[in-house]
Parts: sequence; structure tokens; C-alpha cells
Amino acid sequence: MSEEKKACERCIHLEMCVARMSYYAVIKTWNEQYPYVPMTQDGDVLASHCKEYQTLSDIHIINKEVEKYER
Repeated sequence: MSEEKKACERCIHLEMCVARMSYYAVIKTWNEQYPYVPMTQDGDVLASHCKEYQTLSDIHIINKEVEKYER
């Protein structure tokens, strides 16, 4: 998948992604401490740098390749 189309909302790890949760915690703390300089970057940008990024279609493709070679 191209880097520009990657987004956390498409990743299967969305509900358990500690990096994304931590990112939003930092943004919240920052914005509480510095309301005059708000941080507004969307957490979905993390996906373009994530080495664990996977979509449901990625898993189906991987499993299909594994099954192909196991026969």
C-alpha cells in the first residue's frame, strides 16, 4: 500500500495501538499545558511510519501466499 494511503483507521491494530494512544495522550497534555499553541496533528499520520501496519486485506494476501507454499 502506498505511504500516502496509510491511516491508523484502516489498520487492524487500531483498538490496541499503544503508540497512537500515547500520541493522543501527549497531544492532550500539551494542549492543556499550552492552550495558546495547540497541537492539532491527527494521529493517523503515524501509520505512514509504522512497521507493524496491516490491513485485513494484507492478512488475506499473506495467508493466501502461505497456503500456496504449504501445498
